[in-house]
Amino acid sequence: MSHLIAPERTVADGIPLWLRIREIMKEQGSSYSLTAIAGRLGISRETLRKMLNGEREIYSFELEKLSKDLKVSISRLLQEDLIVPESITILCGQCRWNDALKVARRWQDVAMGLSERANALNKFGLIYLWRKDYDEARRYFEEMLLLAQEINAKYDHDCLLRRTLRNLLSTCADMKETERASEIIEIAEPYFQACPVEMGLLYYSKAKINKVMLQPAEAKLNLYKSLELYSQGTTHDTTGRGYIAVATAEFADRNYAKAKELLESAISVAESDTVKLTARSQLAKTLFKLGEYALAEALIHTTLAMEAIARDPDCEAKLLILRTRITRDARYAEQAAVNLSYSIVVRFLAYRYLSIQYKQERFQRGELKRPEKSKGRLTKRRLPLDTNF
Repeated sequence: MSHLIAPERTVADGIPLWLRIREIMKEQGSSYSLTAIAGRLGISRETLRKMLNGEREIYSFELEKLSKDLKVSISRLLQEDLIVPESITILCGQCRWNDALKVARRWQDVAMGLSERANALNKFGLIYLWRKDYDEARRYFEEMLLLAQEINAKYDHDCLLRRTLRNLLSTCADMKETERASEIIEIAEPYFQACPVEMGLLYYSKAKINKVMLQPAEAKLNLYKSLELYSQGTTHDTTGRGYIAVATAEFADRNYAKAKELLESAISVAESDTVKLTARSQLAKTLFKLGEYALAEALIHTTLAMEAIARDPDCEAKLLILRTRITRDARYAEQAAVNLSYSIVVRFLAYRYLSIQYKQERFQRGELKRPEKSKGRLTKRRLPLDTNF
C-alpha cells in the first residue's frame, strides 16, 4: 500500500477508518456534519461522503486535515496509543486477571465512538468469560449487543454485531441459559449463514442446549454438523475443538475406538498447545478405557512435560489421578491431593479415589470383609470416575 494512502483500519481493534471517523463526527455534534466539514476542508460534500462511506480511499493528507478539524490526534484516530507490550490475551493466558482488567479499563477510559466503546465492553466480557465468571461476561456482552445493533442500524456494518452474537451465544450456552441461547440463535442465524465457522458455533451451541434438555442423540447430531462446518474454515484450533467435542460424545456412548480416532485427528490439526493439551488429556483417558495402558501412561508422561500444562493446573491434577489408576501407584494421586494450587474439586477427587484404592488394597490383604448386602437400603452413589479424569 502506498504511504500516501491512510490505513484502512485502526491498529488495535481493526475498526474501518471511515466508520471510526463517522462515529466520532456523530459524537462531536451538528457542527461536524458532512456539509460543515466539507466546507471547512474545502472539498465537495460528495467526495467526503464517499470517503466516509468506504467507497473511496482516504489519503494521508486528508486524514491529517480531518484529524485537525475533529481535534483528535491521528494516533488516537488510528488507536496507535493503545498498543501495549502485553495484550489482554497474553495476560489472561497467564491468569493475570487484574492486570488484564487494568488494560481493558484503559481502553474504556479513552474510548471514542460506538465501535471503540463496544470493543472495550468486549474486552471486559472476554476476560470474565475466560475466568469462567459467566454472569459478569454476559452482562458486558448484553450491553455490547445494544451498541453493535445500533452500529449495524446506523451504518449497515454487521462485523461487530456478529462478534457480539458469537460471544453472547457461547456464554449463554455455557451458563445453560437455554431460553436466552435459543433467542440468540434465532437472531444470529441470518448473520451467520455466509460463514461456515460461525454456523459451526451455532450448531455447537444447539448441541449444548440439547445436552441440558437431556437430548443426547440430537446433541451428537449437532456436534457432527458443527465439526463439518468448522472443517470448511481456516481456523485449525476451532476444528480441533470440534473434533474434541464429538469425541466426548462418542466417549459418553462408549464408542472408545471412534473417540480415539477423533482425538488423534484433533491433535494433528490443532495449532495451539492449549487445544492439543485438551485433546491429549482426553486421549489418555480413552486409551485407558481401551486397555492400552502403556500408551496411556506414555502419553500422560509427555503431556505433563508440556509448557501449556502450567496454565491448566486442574488438567495436570486429573492426569496425575489417571496415572494412579493406570499404574496403581498412589504417589501420583497423593501429589494431586496435597497440592493447594489445584482446585478443591480435583483435590476432593484425588482423596476420593485414594480412599477407594486403599480400601481395595486392605480388602485384598484380608483386613476387610465384604459387607453383607442390606435389604431395603439404597446403594451408595458411586464416584463417576470417567467423567472427571
